[in-house]
Amino acid sequence: MKTSTNDIQDLPLADTILVLSSAERKLLSHYCTRTEKKAETLLFKKGDKSMTLWFIECGEVELSLVGNKWFEVLEILGPNKTVGSLSLLDPSQRVTDAKVIQDSVLWSLDREVFLIFQKENALLAHRLIHEITRQACQSMRRINNKIEIYLREHESQYVSSRDEYGEIAAEEDWGRASISGERRAISRLWRADLD
Repeated sequence: MKTSTNDIQDLPLADTILVLSSAERKLLSHYCTRTEKKAETLLFKKGDKSMTLWFIECGEVELSLVGNKWFEVLEILGPNKTVGSLSLLDPSQRVTDAKVIQDSVLWSLDREVFLIFQKENALLAHRLIHEITRQACQSMRRINNKIEIYLREHESQYVSSRDEYGEIAAEEDWGRASISGERRAISRLWRADLD
């Protein structure tokens, strides 16, 4: 069991754990580490293995995509938000960078520790996983809506054609799309809410 050197308090009312009571948050906090992070601290970068969920007590964390010659801020998260919640479900590689942009107090829950929590508190862990999954589904719906809007706005750039089964298929001339253009915009839409 991991605890911080600070007094155990209730975890912040992060969106992921709103389904938990105060007593349940207090129990979960015994498995978390409370840390203070200075501005400009990198929590993780694209390509890192996804192993930690972060709860933001105070301060701000910036999610961004970084390319060879470009940088784009996807979202700035503040108090009571979480960063990297899918790490508890899937330890795949991160698709964004996360950097503390304001001195912050964060609670971390490592995947290995969560697996211990899950064995010791199965019902509570199940509820937490259910909420993370529900929020991931909401994120996917938001992403799909962004893509639909993007495609509608750029409809003239798409060619409709009939495939071999007679169904209409939208095809973009990917060879002409610059890396700073449509290809990158669509990939950003898919990645924005998943980390």
